[in-house]
Amino acid sequence: MKWFLPLTKEKLLQLKVTYPEAKLVIGNTEIGVEVKFKNQHYPVLINTRHIPELNEIKRMESGVYVGSAVTLTRLSRFLKGLIQQEPTNKTRSFEAIIEMLKWFAGIQIRNVASIGGNIVTASPISDLNPLLMAAGASLDVLSIKGARKISLDDSFFLGYRKIALESNEVLGGVHIPFTRNDEYFYGFKQAQRKEDDISIVNAGMMVEFEEDSNKVKEIRLSFGGMAATTVMAKKTMTELKGRIWNTKMMNLAIETLLEDLPLTPGAPGGMEAYRQSLALGFFFKFFIKVSTDISSDEDSLPEHWKSAVSELTSKPFKSTQLFQEVSESQDIFDPVGRPQMVLSALQQATGEAVYNDDLPRIEGELFLALVYSTNAHANIRSIDFEAALSVEGVYDVVSAKDVPGENSFHVIVSDETLFADEKVY
Repeated sequence: MKWFLPLTKEKLLQLKVTYPEAKLVIGNTEIGVEVKFKNQHYPVLINTRHIPELNEIKRMESGVYVGSAVTLTRLSRFLKGLIQQEPTNKTRSFEAIIEMLKWFAGIQIRNVASIGGNIVTASPISDLNPLLMAAGASLDVLSIKGARKISLDDSFFLGYRKIALESNEVLGGVHIPFTRNDEYFYGFKQAQRKEDDISIVNAGMMVEFEEDSNKVKEIRLSFGGMAATTVMAKKTMTELKGRIWNTKMMNLAIETLLEDLPLTPGAPGGMEAYRQSLALGFFFKFFIKVSTDISSDEDSLPEHWKSAVSELTSKPFKSTQLFQEVSESQDIFDPVGRPQMVLSALQQATGEAVYNDDLPRIEGELFLALVYSTNAHANIRSIDFEAALSVEGVYDVVSAKDVPGENSFHVIVSDETLFADEKVY
């Protein structure tokens, strides 16, 4: 395997010409999983962490420019600062991104994972892509031949984890525009659990009204988890343009969304009916939220509808320790009743503890792998090791015959067989 760490944009683009199939790595939160758990092999990896242009994040006249190597933690921190400086109407999409990032993986992952990696991985359940598509974001694409700008819409995603970038191109950054005065924006996500979990279905939704009216001027509805790629509900978007924002329009949207987001029985991911109901429920919530934003009449919506968008809060986590207090007269060396700390606790808590898996491999080191019987209960007539020993890298096989003493282990009574000999129990 070859690993490159270019320090300039020019060197990166040259490397992509030399190694067009090379994978770009920043946080290694996706590639690392594929290599370790999915048996993927990537001969060439290029780390883009130290390229200045890809680490830029700045306010522009039209919105925010975020370099592809910017971490999600940096992005969230920057947007929070911008929200405090800019009028509320300009930062509605930023608020949705920050809210989504709060539930995106864990802090450690967000500290190293990048916005560019999340986009080009093209996961159909990416939490950011639906928001960026609904926001009307665009991408800067770089190559040795120059730069081009493309829209981040469903035409960018060609298929499952396939994108509209040439093999010699890299993502330079993403432009996220400010929202307009009559524009409203929300994001939605449903997972198995609230925090640190991948989405079942997610969505980004934006609606812009004609000035001083509730007539829809522009609307973008983007969904993840409803197809092999993140998709836009194009028919629904077309049908809703020019319509008045009311319950009649909402009912029409629900009908057309079913056509935009079909899930046949046996569709990848399963839970077809549930996923469709989530997508429809997200639009229902979007309708309620926007209706509340644009109407001064608190009675314009039924109360039981409003409960659908009420925020769920959880009580702060609190731990309790119970231990026995010993008499002051008890000898300091007498441990009875004392809450004794495990000797290695401090090292484990600070990360200083060194485990076997942390030790570097040494030359000539061998690794053991357990080989299990294919039958749960059987008599052993013979064991033929010839095929196993012919595998490249296999040094030897350890069996019951190699145990010089007792072929068993125990806690109290020595009754657990170590290596199966005559019978598999």
